[in-house]
This record gives sequence, structure tokens and C-alpha cells, in this order.
Amino acid sequence: MQHVIKNYENKYLMSCAELVKETWDFHSSYQDLTDVMPIYIAYVRECIDFSLHLEIIVDENDKVCGLLFGSIENPSFVKKIKCFSNHLQTRLWIRKNWISGKFGNKSVAFQNLKSHAKIEQDGEKCSDLFDGEVNLFIVSKELRGKRFGYRLMNNYVEFCRKNHLKTIFLWTELGCSYTFYERYGFKKYSTFHNENLTDGNKTQDNGFVYYYDINNPEESETKITLRPVDDTNKNAVVALEVSESQKHMIEPITECLNDAQIHAYDIEWETSAILLNSKVIGFSMYGVWHDSKGKDEDEVWLDRFMIDQKYQGKGYGKLALRELIAMLTAKYHCDDIYLSVYENNQSAIALYKKTGFRFNGEKDENGEHVMVLEM
Repeated sequence: MQHVIKNYENKYLMSCAELVKETWDFHSSYQDLTDVMPIYIAYVRECIDFSLHLEIIVDENDKVCGLLFGSIENPSFVKKIKCFSNHLQTRLWIRKNWISGKFGNKSVAFQNLKSHAKIEQDGEKCSDLFDGEVNLFIVSKELRGKRFGYRLMNNYVEFCRKNHLKTIFLWTELGCSYTFYERYGFKKYSTFHNENLTDGNKTQDNGFVYYYDINNPEESETKITLRPVDDTNKNAVVALEVSESQKHMIEPITECLNDAQIHAYDIEWETSAILLNSKVIGFSMYGVWHDSKGKDEDEVWLDRFMIDQKYQGKGYGKLALRELIAMLTAKYHCDDIYLSVYENNQSAIALYKKTGFRFNGEKDENGEHVMVLEM
């Protein structure tokens, strides 16, 4: 049977919804349904609303057998208005169908729609760190292993490259074929737990966030890596500087290294140099604070984080923070990451907020405001 990759058109909405239904069971948690398809149509419409790249695979009967809908996280003003207009129409359509009973029992439907929104919120918590998102990606069972998934992903990556995007991300879960992303070259960024996903009754994380660098890593001019501070890079780390106005916001590097060596506050601090390709441009120190302030659980702290003044304002801080979060979650299997910041350090606060950190109302012993990233 012949299959063709083509651009999505509205006439394929029902066929796309049927493909989603064949792939995932969204309707069994609803009650008193007379027709399950409005649930799947609503899901597809919401994925379409913010997608600027829309491709499908159709067979000779014009049935959709695969699809990839992808977005640009910060599109032009005109495109952004169009996306929000589409989404408003979808929300009104969903509300109309909910009121008319098309989603079955209204109370149950409301809770399901609310749970779905929470899953999306968990999966997209760090969306500001990336330039694009794979909103929906499915290949039917009969086409898997025949390179159609690679062709769809290649087309989206090329679309991103033409639009000067550097990184894309997606979220997935245990019930999906997430190993495909690893084979393609995606890297795991973080994990999260949501009780409404597969194996949601367990305490282990069941949601995964993956990201992909559009540029070839060997050719990328902005490859950020982390390396333990040792004799090969210590001098370069010590030579890092911040501006005069920032010096009161972070301890001198030599003091940080000494704190790590003597296990200040009885914490086994670890230190990393932040490298742009092979050049040291920043520094970080992190560790586990046991029984912090009498709390029962340990806390993972990103205690020191700085980028040399010559490399600030170029986006390297965002990339470095992304690498640090991925490393800390993998190393400590933590649900939360803590840091503290002076209230007048507005540039750092803006960066942390974009990454998903939020103030928790506490202050540390130096009067800095505590922020936490809830994974």
C-alpha cells in the first residue's frame, strides 16, 4: 500500500482523531458517553492550535496513518495572534460540547479536562528554555520500523532549522514508544510524576521531557558542557569574574572551592566548570542539604551559579542552567531543586523563572530569597 507525507488540511481532522484513539485510550475515564470521538477531536484541535508545522501520512484511501504537529515557541506577533485565536475557538467548542453533554457526565468530564491540563502543565514547565515543541507525534503500528517516523521528524527538524530554531523539546510518558527519541538523538532533560499517566499509582516518575539540538553537536557554536573542577581547569575557573555590581551577589570562586573542600555546613559540595566548547565560561556548586531547617526530606541545592561577565547576555546562562538541571535530576533523582537569590538580582530571577523556579516564601541565612523548581 502506498503512503504519502503531505501537509495537514482540516478535512483530515476526524481521521487524525481516529488515529489518536487507536493509539491511546483517553475516553475510558469518562462516564455516560454516547460518542467517544468528541474527546479525541478536542485533543487533536488543541495540538493543532499552536502548531505551525503540520504534516500527516495518508494511505491510498486517504486515511491518516501518521502525523507530526510542531510549534515555534516564540513565533511572530501575527502568527502568535492567529494561534491564540484558533485556541480560543477550540476552547469555546469544547465548552459548548461540555454543556451539551457531548463529553458525558459533566462533573466527570470537567475533572478529566482539568487533569489533562495539569499533565500538559507538568510536561511544558520548562518550555521557555527551548525554541520549538513537538506537540503531537504518532506513527501507526503498521508503519513503525519503516522509517516513516524518522522522515516526519527530519522534516520538522528542517522546518526548525529554516526558522533559525536551535533547540526543540517534547514530553512523553511510560506508555509511549519514547525510545525512538533516544535513537533519533534526543536527550532526556528531566522527569516528572503525574498520577494520571501510565503507572500513575506508583511513586516513580512516569513522565519524561526530551530535548534535541538542531545543530550538529560537532558543529554547534554554543555547545555547553559541565566538567568537574580539577587541576586541568582550576586556574581558568578561579580567573572567572563578574561585574562590580554583581560581586556582592556571589562569593569569590576561591571561597566557593574552599567551602567545597571543607564540606561547609556538613554538606559534600561538588563543583563544576561550565564550558563553551572547550573554554571555561562559568562555575557552579551544588549538593544535598540533609535535614534542612528540620525538614524530613533532603534538599538538592544549586548553591552557586555564575557566568563570566564577558559571556553574559548571550544566552549561555540559559543553556548552562538547562544542563545543570538535567545533571542534578539524573544524579540525585530529586523531585525539587533549590537555590537562593538576592531580590535585586533581577536578571538572574528572570532566568530562573523562565526555567520554572518559583519563590517559596522563605529566606536563607544571608537574607536571600529561596526559589524552588518542582520537577
